Amino acid sequence: MDIPERFEDWQIRIKEERDELLQRTIRLKKFMDSPNTKLNSREWEMLMGQLHAMVEYLQALTDRCVYYELIESGDLGIHY
Repeated sequence: MDIPERFEDWQIRIKEERDELLQRTIRLKKFMDSPNTKLNSREWEMLMGQLHAMVEYLQALTDRCVYYELIESGDLGIHY
């Protein structure tokens, strides 16, 4: 992690949480996009709800990271 010492501990925790959630969100999206994933309509609906909630929370953390200059950009690159 390349965060200068000028940041407070709570700001560093926000970035760490964002980084972890980003990786979890990417893994879920890859799972859902895999041709080997077999889901019935209810399972798909539940996972879409989970993915949507994760992306919303991820965007909130990303916005805060951008605001505090912990990261440069707010583009998640995750589309569903």
